[in-house]
Amino acid sequence: MKKLFIIFLLIASVNTLSAQNDTIEIKGALGLTFGMSKLQVQNILTKKGGIIDKAHSKQNVIVYDKVKFGVRATDFLLLKFVNNKLYEITAEFSCIKPKTQELFDLIKSDIETKYQTGACYRDFKSPYTDGDGYEITAIQGGYASITCYWSSTKKDAIIALEINESLSVVLTYQDNKLIDEKEKTVEKINNADF
Repeated sequence: MKKLFIIFLLIASVNTLSAQNDTIEIKGALGLTFGMSKLQVQNILTKKGGIIDKAHSKQNVIVYDKVKFGVRATDFLLLKFVNNKLYEITAEFSCIKPKTQELFDLIKSDIETKYQTGACYRDFKSPYTDGDGYEITAIQGGYASITCYWSSTKKDAIIALEINESLSVVLTYQDNKLIDEKEKTVEKINNADF
């Protein structure tokens, strides 16, 4: 009887550990947490060597140049805010055309190291097919999309990775609750005159 009780405790602890390992929390990236103020974000990115691109930044959007995401340099980093709270982080990376898929796969692997395997999609339209050797040409022409998504366990945040038509790899982190807040704020502004 004592042995059964000990085995039961071991099984219960293993199940608890595996359930904890299956929990995915997406709170942000680059040391930035969703909900941070613009000032907090600016302080962190300035310490990382980021430079604000004032020409492309607006009231609720800050664009940074010269920010490294892990070991990779970004073309730019775009941060979106609602009511002075960070809700979206987008990084764009580029490389020479033949290496685009390789860069996508490397970033995907980095994400999967932390967040498990994502849901990935490869959608091709005629005359192109996946595996025909013309995948990058198909994307560039708008005939294909290659994307991966990761979602938090609570579905309150997502990560998206894609290759866009200009053959850049785009990585986006979004907080769904704050996106809802943004939509309500926009709706309130749009309806104010009615």
